[in-house]
Amino acid sequence: MTHLPGVRIHVHERGDRSLDGILKLIDAASQASPLEEMLRPMCAETAAVANADVVSAYVREHTDVGDSLVMRANVGFPHQAIGTVTLRVGEGITGFVAECMRPVTVAVAARDRHYKHIAGIDEEKYPSFLGVPLLDGATSVGVLVMQRRGDRPFSHADVALATALAAPFAFALERHNQRQQLVNGDKARTARLRGTPVVSGDGMGRAILVPTLSSFDVGTTRPVRMQVGDALDIVARDFEKARQRFARSNEASVVRALDGANLLLEDTRLRDHLVEAVDEQGLMPGLLRVARDYARHSRRGGDTLLTERARSIEDLCVLVYAIATGRRFLHAGGVLVAQRLSGLVAACALSRKVAAFVIDGDANRQGPGVAVARAAGIPVMAEVEGLFAWARSEDLLVLEGNEGVLHVNPSTDAVAAYRSRLARGA
Repeated sequence: MTHLPGVRIHVHERGDRSLDGILKLIDAASQASPLEEMLRPMCAETAAVANADVVSAYVREHTDVGDSLVMRANVGFPHQAIGTVTLRVGEGITGFVAECMRPVTVAVAARDRHYKHIAGIDEEKYPSFLGVPLLDGATSVGVLVMQRRGDRPFSHADVALATALAAPFAFALERHNQRQQLVNGDKARTARLRGTPVVSGDGMGRAILVPTLSSFDVGTTRPVRMQVGDALDIVARDFEKARQRFARSNEASVVRALDGANLLLEDTRLRDHLVEAVDEQGLMPGLLRVARDYARHSRRGGDTLLTERARSIEDLCVLVYAIATGRRFLHAGGVLVAQRLSGLVAACALSRKVAAFVIDGDANRQGPGVAVARAAGIPVMAEVEGLFAWARSEDLLVLEGNEGVLHVNPSTDAVAAYRSRLARGA
């Protein structure tokens, strides 16, 4: 209790878990951080305040098949669920929350008619469900979901608390969208670029820019959410999923591509080198050290195979960095934009259901990455002039693969024409 002359007031000091938690969420929502980095600690704080075993933040995103709810942050489920668990608006209980724009509770989620099972995350262990829509005016921009183990249903008081906790999440999404608009400017930034079709076909999706290690700022520290060994295991699982797709393929170029990538992932000396370097120097400096070591070795040897291996190792380091720091990467329906296409990246992208590949330089038509893409029927366009000058992460890209044309942030007419060709099967 604090007393002032003539006034009797009560200052609520620290110690009220719910109040302190909401204030922490408001502070976190105000940070100018990448969306997933901002949302994850907010989920952790929410789990502590609401006594929930699982907390997930779903963000509503526009795709070529309509609006989807994508899990962008979570505590309680496996890390690989982030960015891969996707529901259409109206699909599952979470989609129903977004559609009806009201809080929803279910004592046993699997018994509800709206329920949709998501494989691989063991959600059946957490049957008690509470979903709260994240609202921006009259629109739902996402859903905050809480789940509990066993017979612990959410009460009316829990719903009131969850609604209060959801407000900072909605604010975080609003601030993020405002920052994205400032970065991207208005959508007058459009371009029609020429390229060379390598694997024919049309495609449309949001740009996924694949960086090189040297493009990262070593001095910039990103929270490390996963050990290098665990990140390598996720890369290996993604690769194995793609390899199973071609298990009966007799095409020599595909077999060579997958065998080469598999040898890289099974190289225990390389794995030990990565783990040791990261332990000694930190994530990014350690990965850079390993990539540069192999690059120097390949230059001294002058062997084409060694050079290709060194490039694949750099690609592996980029994948490990992205996974270990929780970056959104290789998401379903995206268009991968890169300087080159290795067999490893192509296979991992295939397992994540990437829609197309666009290459800045000359894509080797006989190379391992192109072999994997061709066998999977994924379009590849190379030698796109001005690609990195125009395309930015999350730009909408439309490939007219047979014509060798790439549209960056195309007009509605170009998008409609693409969808018409898709509908005709052209």
